[in-house]
Amino acid sequence: MVHPKGRRIIVLVVAVIAVAALVVGALVWSGVFSGSGEPDPYTTTQVTNLGEEADTQDNIEPDAEQDQQKSATEQVTINPEDIATIDIEPLGIRVSYSKGVGGFSFEVLRSANGTRYVEFRNDSLIGTKCTDDQGTFAAITEAPADSEQEIVDETTEVDGTIYGLSLSADTCTGDPALLSEYQDAFSAPFHLLQAISE
Repeated sequence: MVHPKGRRIIVLVVAVIAVAALVVGALVWSGVFSGSGEPDPYTTTQVTNLGEEADTQDNIEPDAEQDQQKSATEQVTINPEDIATIDIEPLGIRVSYSKGVGGFSFEVLRSANGTRYVEFRNDSLIGTKCTDDQGTFAAITEAPADSEQEIVDETTEVDGTIYGLSLSADTCTGDPALLSEYQDAFSAPFHLLQAISE
């Protein structure tokens, strides 16, 4: 016959094991059934001080075919050591920009006609002249539609897809000089745009 004190100990041990099994089961279940595990590609990602922290590409060279498409006045010689990159995974592209530019954020969006694009922003560029200004200084559009060509300042082709760079007008910003710095940092190396290697 089991002593009452021993019975309580057995019940206590069984209860602790049951609670532990429930906790482990809940963790496993939530890990398995919590969705696809893929990050939401249409969320804002904050990037801070990329000009100082990002890794550089050692061998960034413009494609020979892209070189032929640009006139001699459009060619910009850029030292690879002065370039940083950021991957825009939802679009599958690696964007180059000049080091030294301050922090910025980006958001991947979709236009009314379904065209995907990424906007680059900095809070210091938000002005008071335009409603809901978000400090956008540039955008890169994937395969811009004919109706979107008028807002594209420059294009480049990557793996058969045309990408268009659009630079924001200085009518909204409170700091046109800073806007120009950010735009120069993205437009000069725009021709170095490349696909992310899988």
